[in-house]
Amino acid sequence: MKSISVSIEVCEELAEITGWRQISSFSNEGCPFAFLFESLLVDYPEILERYPPEAEVLAFTVNGVAPTDFGYPLQNGDNLRFWIQRGALAFH
Repeated sequence: MKSISVSIEVCEELAEITGWRQISSFSNEGCPFAFLFESLLVDYPEILERYPPEAEVLAFTVNGVAPTDFGYPLQNGDNLRFWIQRGALAFH
């Protein structure tokens, strides 16, 4: 299986938790978006502690589009963005 690099970018609020604003993550080609998303939450459990799913404030896009399929197969060069949504959809 081919290795890919995916860019992950987070807003300032999430960077306070992760310690970074942007990183490259390496995975296997075709890795589902849901796997990478879940890995992020496992690595940084404080994200879910501060922003539980029922709050519906954690927003994300894959290549600028909100994914409709969490099984979306990631490809080399994909860009994932995560932010806290409070009214406007702007990335901070």
